[in-house]
Amino acid sequence: MNVFPLEPDKHFSAVVSQCEAVLKTGARMVLVGGDSSGLKALGIATQKVTGADVPVIQVTGGVAGQLSHAQPVILSVDLQELAGKWVSHPRRLTGMSPAQMIAQIDTTPGNVTAAAVFGLAPALDDRGRTESCAALAILQAVTERLEKGAG
Repeated sequence: MNVFPLEPDKHFSAVVSQCEAVLKTGARMVLVGGDSSGLKALGIATQKVTGADVPVIQVTGGVAGQLSHAQPVILSVDLQELAGKWVSHPRRLTGMSPAQMIAQIDTTPGNVTAAAVFGLAPALDDRGRTESCAALAILQAVTERLEKGAG
């Protein structure tokens, strides 16, 4: 995507329009970034394409309500919710393991049409490598869930 991080207004509208263009083709998409800023743009773009409110389901929030298989949803994966032993600079020791996140991704209800994966900040040490490997496994699970479509 063509982004403009130093121009917030231009940046946001550019991300929304580019997400919308991709989603209009029928493709599913994953935004990967350092923070959650793309999630809002992705939500607006998905709403424009579908014409309906599209719920955002957080992986760490568990399975949300009773959604039909056809209900379009956006998956939100915050890698800062990994347990302390999986991240470079832990703020806490609690959290989810990569396997727990992957299990939640697999059981997410609805028709996952888009996902945002954010919060990765690996250090350049052995623990950063661990975080990157965990993030890659989680991203692979997100990709497989998008390919599956309706859950």
